[in-house]
Amino acid sequence: MLTEPQKNISQTEAAKDSSSSSRVPVTLDILLEMRFPDDITISSDGKKVAFVVWENVPDEPKRRGRIWVADTSGGEAQPFSKGKRGETCPRWSPDGKQLAFISQAEGEKEKPQL
Repeated sequence: MLTEPQKNISQTEAAKDSSSSSRVPVTLDILLEMRFPDDITISSDGKKVAFVVWENVPDEPKRRGRIWVADTSGGEAQPFSKGKRGETCPRWSPDGKQLAFISQAEGEKEKPQL
């Protein structure tokens, strides 16, 4: 019985083949839908992490930052608040139990507050 010889493909060549077939062209719509993490801070006890997620908001001219929190031991991150405000600069209290951040009210003329 004759069999076809197997091709010996290096891992690098296999990765090139698989990545080229799964590439998706980047469009403006895709970029606008992407969320970006920023300003990561870990609590003093090392149990929690807070960070800003920047996201596009439909019908808004600017991206909005929102604070998210996660346990460092694992699990999914959760939004810290659910308001329409922009939030930045999360900082843990010295005991790691409270989180302070800067919040921008809905109106552009409103000043950011702690």
